[in-house]
Amino acid sequence: MATRSASGLGNQAATWLTVLLATAVGPLTAVQIALSTKPLGGAVGLPGAVVGYIAVTAVALGVVAVLPAMRLWRNGIGRGTGAIGMVAGAGLIAAGTTSGIGAFTGGLLVAGALMMVLLVSGLRAAEAVRGSFAVLAAGPMAGALSAWVCFEHPGIALLTTGVVTVALGGGLMVSARSTAAASEDHGVRRAARTGLGVLPAYAATGLALGATVLPALHLLLFRWSVLDADHPRYLLCATAPMAVVALLPGRTGRALPPLLILQAGGALLIATAPGPWPLTVGVGVTLAAGVRCLSVADSVLSQEFSRDAGTARHAVTVLAAAVGGLAGIALAAGLARCWGTGSALTLLAVPVLVAALGMVRAVPASAHPRRTVGAGTPFATEGGLR
Repeated sequence: MATRSASGLGNQAATWLTVLLATAVGPLTAVQIALSTKPLGGAVGLPGAVVGYIAVTAVALGVVAVLPAMRLWRNGIGRGTGAIGMVAGAGLIAAGTTSGIGAFTGGLLVAGALMMVLLVSGLRAAEAVRGSFAVLAAGPMAGALSAWVCFEHPGIALLTTGVVTVALGGGLMVSARSTAAASEDHGVRRAARTGLGVLPAYAATGLALGATVLPALHLLLFRWSVLDADHPRYLLCATAPMAVVALLPGRTGRALPPLLILQAGGALLIATAPGPWPLTVGVGVTLAAGVRCLSVADSVLSQEFSRDAGTARHAVTVLAAAVGGLAGIALAAGLARCWGTGSALTLLAVPVLVAALGMVRAVPASAHPRRTVGAGTPFATEGGLR
C-alpha cells in the first residue's frame, strides 16, 4: 500500500513537472523574448528586429521538430522529456549569459527547436490534473512580469528561466517512470482527419494571436510614443485574465464560433484604439478569448480521442496553432508595410471571422470529455506518455 501511494505521488509530481517545464520553455520564454528584443540585441550587438527574426526562426524549427518527435512519444518519453528540457534550459542559459552573437543565436535556436516538443508533452500531461491548463495559460503573464522586472538586464530573465528549466528537467528525469508507453493506436494523419472540424479553431486562434500581440506593441511604440520599457506593463495587464478564463467551467462546442468572433473583435479594437489602455483591453480580449477557445477545442477533441490517439492529437493541434501564429506574424508584417498596422489588423480579422462562420455547423453542440486518466497517474491513457 505504501509503495503504491509513493508511486502515485511520484507520477503526479512527474505530471506537474512536465506542465511547468512546458510553461517555462514555451509561453513564458516566448513573451520574455518578444518584450526584450531591443535590450537583448543591444547586449550582443544585434538590432532588435534581428533578435525577433531569430525567435521566429526558432519557432519554425520547433514546428519541424514535432513530427520526428512522434517516434519518441510512441516509446514513452517521461525521462526523455526531462532530458529535452535540460537541453532547452542549457540553450536559454547560453543565450542569457553570453555576449557572443553565435552562442546567443545558437542558444535561442536550440530552445526554440525543442519548445513545441515540450508543449505537446505538457498538454498531454495537463489532461491528468485539473487546473493544470491554467498554469500553461499563466505562462505569458509570468513572462511579461519577468521582462518588466529585468528589462535593463534581460539576460538575467533568460538565465533564471534556463536554470529553472534545467532543474525541472532534472526533477522529471528522477520522478518519471522508466517503463515505455503503449504505442499510439492512431498516428498524426488519423488525428488530423478525425479532428478536422476543430482544427480551424486552433489555426484561426494562432493567426489571431500572431497578428495581434506584436503589432499591438508596434502601435504602442509609434502611435502613442510609449517606450519599450513600458510594454511589459501593458502586456502584463492584458495577460492577467488568461489563467482565470482557462479555469471557467462549461466547455461546449457551440462556444467556439463566438470565441473566434471575440478574437476578431479584439483585433479591431486594437486597430481603432484611441489610446494605450483601450489597446491593452483589445489585446486582453483577444488573449482571453484565444485561451478559452483552445481550452474548449481541447475539451471537444478529448471525448473523440479518449480511446484513440492521445499525443498525436496534441501534436496536430499544436502544429495548427503554431503555423497559424507564424502566418499571422508574417501577414501582419507584410500588410503593415503596404497599408499600415491598423489596416493590417483589420484585414486579418476577416479570416478569423470566416473560420468562425465555417465552424458553426462543424462542431458538435456539446462536449463532455471522458477522462481516462486515473488519479495520480500522469500519462495513463492509451497511447499516452510515461
